[in-house]
Formats: sequence, C-alpha cells, structure tokens
Amino acid sequence: MQKKRQKLSNKLLLVLAVVVIVGVLFAALRKGDVESISGDAIAAAADKSAANKLATKTVKLAADSDVTDKVTERVGIGGGIANNNQPEDYFDNPLRDDDLAILQSTEITYNSGGGYDDYSVSEELWFGANSPSIETSLSKASVDKDYKDGVALEVAADAIFYYYSFDDTINLSRVSEDHPVGIRFWGKDIKITGVGWDGAGTADRITVKVGEPFYMSVGDEVSVEGHTVVLKDVGEGIVAVSMDGGEVVTISDGDTYAFTGGIEAAVDSVFYKSGDPGTSTANIILGKDATKTYTDGDAFISEDESNEYWRWEIDNLQQSASTDVSAAGTATGPVLALKNYFVVSDASDSDPAATVNSGCYDITLENPYAQICIDGLTVSNHMTLAIDFTTANLEDAG
Repeated sequence: MQKKRQKLSNKLLLVLAVVVIVGVLFAALRKGDVESISGDAIAAAADKSAANKLATKTVKLAADSDVTDKVTERVGIGGGIANNNQPEDYFDNPLRDDDLAILQSTEITYNSGGGYDDYSVSEELWFGANSPSIETSLSKASVDKDYKDGVALEVAADAIFYYYSFDDTINLSRVSEDHPVGIRFWGKDIKITGVGWDGAGTADRITVKVGEPFYMSVGDEVSVEGHTVVLKDVGEGIVAVSMDGGEVVTISDGDTYAFTGGIEAAVDSVFYKSGDPGTSTANIILGKDATKTYTDGDAFISEDESNEYWRWEIDNLQQSASTDVSAAGTATGPVLALKNYFVVSDASDSDPAATVNSGCYDITLENPYAQICIDGLTVSNHMTLAIDFTTANLEDAG
C-alpha cells in the first residue's frame, strides 16, 4: 500500500537532487559508461519549467523574492543521503530555514485563554539514517532489484519527516473554536479548532478547517469542485447559502453544513453590518472536507485514506512544552509532523515506480509543495572490466 504520482504543480517546489560518487563496482555495472550522478541538489522553484531546469538555472522562490534556495552535496551509493558515514559529503540533518528558504522560522499568535501571545515556530526536514538512499542492483545483499545498469533513489517508510516545531513553550490543549490557532503547515494554510485525546490522556488528534477559504459579499458566487456556491444573505451571526441553484440553507457562525453534492461549507466568521445589511460579508470555508479531525497516523490532507503516501504524526499536544526533535521519528514535547508512508525498494514497484537515473517523488500528492529527486547522470572517469570464463572437467577431482 505504497504509492505516489509523478506530477508537478505551479506551487513552490523544493527539489532535492542527489550527486553520487560511484566506485569500481558501479563502473563495471555500467560497462564503463558512467561513474556518477550529478545534480544541483536542493532547489526551490516557482513553476514546473524552473523545477525541470534546477541543475542549470538560478530559480527564485517567488516573483517578489531574490532568495535562491540551493544546496549541493556528493553522497555515496548504498548509504543514507544524510548519513555522516558517507565517503564524502551528506545532507544536513535536519534541513532548516538557514539551509532552505522554503522553510519557515517565524511567529504565530495564539490565545490559550489568558490573552493573545506570540510563539516562535520553525520548520525542519529530517531524513532517516539509512534512507532515502541511492542503490544499484548490486549495492545490497539482495540482488533481485533489476535496476539493470541504472541507479535508483530508494525510500523506506518513515524515512522523510517534516516537523512543524514549536520553539517556545506552548499548551495546545486549549485550542477551540473560540481560541483557534492558524498556521502554515508545509505550504498549506490551516486553522486548528480543536484538540482530542486518546484513552491514555495523550492529545494525538486535531480538528482542522482544511477547505478553501472564501471572503464573500452578499450575492457572490464561487466554484468549488465543479459546484457553484452562492452567498444569498448575511445576518447577525448567520449566513444563507445555496449550491447549484438549489435550496437555500442557513448556517450559524462556527457551524458546518454538508450539501448533498459532497461539498461542505463551514462559516469561519461573519461581518454583519446592521446599518447596511446588503454590504455584509462572511468568511466561508468550502471543500469536500471543510472541517475534519485527524488522528496520529491518519492519511494527510487530501490523501487517499485507503492507499496513502503521507501520514500525520501527532503527539503530546496536551503538554506545556516546546518541540525537541533528535532524529527522524524521535521527538518530545508537542509534535505536529508529516511522514512518508510510501516505500520504494525494488524495480518492480509501480505505485510509486522507482526513480531510476532521474526523476522525483512528490512530498504530498495534491499540489505538491516539494520533491525529492535524482537529477541525472554525468559521464566521468571510468574503468572497463573484462571477465573471462574457463571450463574444466571436475569429474576426476578428489
């Protein structure tokens, strides 16, 4: 149950291309043609064409940004790309905002019940000690991978972790509709409106407004998932909405309504103007899931819940503490993270297919915000080996 689609979007992309040092074994396997893989390593690109040219072009994070986000390392075959036992270089573990400008180091505002305070937060990208890794058909004990003369980027489950780190002591157990916390999580703006507990008293689930937000005036219509939603009227703490010309329904501020066509509408806020009701406005969140509760281990937002690639890692949100990550998958304090569930370990894998010689895996599927890639091959010095066979009659051997 491991999968991933090869696709790009016009969202900001983080592309990790691995430069590989290949020894004699690979030279023999390549029949003396290729000894190394080259790439411009980690880059952030604003569109598909820029992402495809990351090895030769300087790309910008956004139209109004002059920041270039690029890291290049040389890592060996058969070891984790962030393993410090690599023969030459390895990727920093973790990668932070001073490595990649795509990653945040900022502040959020949150009211835990005693007034609004600012809290420092940051994003970190962690890799496992031995995965992701570059492999050939002969680089491990098992040799049934059939990569032929290629090299592949293999990924084990739980090998790539994204952490949204709370750098100041915070207690998220008081999050509610009245005291939500809004964050930008892996490029996606979400509002957390609730926290839940397991049977042992650990806060390991969150309720999130995950649909697309629309600021609407009376009479405005928007298109969502092929449906047309119209804001008919706004009252004090309530709105009237219709979908596809059907029944007009009323939804109170903070409530969610599920239309028959599979679209949910959550009223996030109402701005009623008693002196001129016709100019009143509202923030409405629309989508297949306008509001949803996620528990630790659930499929990430918009993932196929029966065949997911990325999962939530949620733990200890009830603690008054800061987040402390010591390794991929090992953290204390409040943990809000994303981890890979897909596995690529063989040439026969098809969902996702193994990335051989070049190609990428998306980090989250819908409108992927990042990719991890092999960027291509470069001809280098090589060795040509000849293997001779001699036949002998062993029938008379003692």
